[in-house]
Amino acid sequence: MTFVILTGGIDLSVSGVVALTTVASAVLLREGMNAWVVILLMLAMGLTMGAIMGSFIVYMKVQPFIRHPGRHVVRTWDVFLHQRRCSQN
Repeated sequence: MTFVILTGGIDLSVSGVVALTTVASAVLLREGMNAWVVILLMLAMGLTMGAIMGSFIVYMKVQPFIRHPGRHVVRTWDVFLHQRRCSQN
């Protein structure tokens, strides 16, 4: 996050990626998946989401602060649905 701010961009989506990967890892661990596999999957998930959001910024010239609210709504619903599924089990 420090690097992002120092280079002039303010990307608020980091907290959403952390929230989504945290909930997804909790669901996978609760299902009995191996912890090392979950770690690798969550790293891949975070890298993929970062690459997708970064490509919006670089190739489509969308400012990070503008792109954030739309993606935040989608990610919030993802987290909500995963938490709901986890609490029903």
